[in-house]
Amino acid sequence: MSEDTYRFSNLLVVGGNSSIGGELILKAQRHYEFITATYRSQNVLNDTSVKWLELDVSKIKSIDKFLKSILKQKFETIIYTIGVESNFNLQEISLRKIQNYFETHIINTSYLITKLIYNLNEKSNFIYLSSRASIFPSHDFCYAASKSAISSLVVSLSKQATHEQGFYVVAPGLIIGSGMYNRMQEKYIRSHRLRSGGKLLNVEQLASEILSYNFSKFENGSIIQIGPSYR
Repeated sequence: MSEDTYRFSNLLVVGGNSSIGGELILKAQRHYEFITATYRSQNVLNDTSVKWLELDVSKIKSIDKFLKSILKQKFETIIYTIGVESNFNLQEISLRKIQNYFETHIINTSYLITKLIYNLNEKSNFIYLSSRASIFPSHDFCYAASKSAISSLVVSLSKQATHEQGFYVVAPGLIIGSGMYNRMQEKYIRSHRLRSGGKLLNVEQLASEILSYNFSKFENGSIIQIGPSYR
């Protein structure tokens, strides 16, 4: 099958204005006939072939408005890429900061994902972009906790799956060119390079890996570590 032949019909990228989301959209246009993507402040691709919808996961009203806008749509693939590091300092952290962060990245995210499963086709995949931070020790404990919580949610949803619906968690290491990489302190980047044997993936490689993966060969509810092994 040529690269220009569509293999699938509908794709939803939640977090399309992130560096990883944007790369997924660019590469997915060879494989999907229709692409819907969300943005928070502005879309990053001036492309009329993509249907852009506003979504701010920190606000329930925004989530409900987004869900209403796709109420009658069904997708063969939903890829959830949203995730922001907290960068909290243990010496300065407050209860309010923890509550606000977890409200967005655990509570609101859980609400959104459990609603999105009704937008899946009978034969479809839900793919959650997690992190090695959900598996291994991380310098950002709140980010790690949120990724771990939502990873567990997605894995558990596989037990509720109907027909041929697959739920998968993708857990890469640090991604070169990602927003997190660009904001990360150099000492932490060096730690990731050391733990991965200097073989970190870049944004383009990660997008290609996700779109080319044959998820059906994995057990439903699998956590898949993409990229170099961490030690």
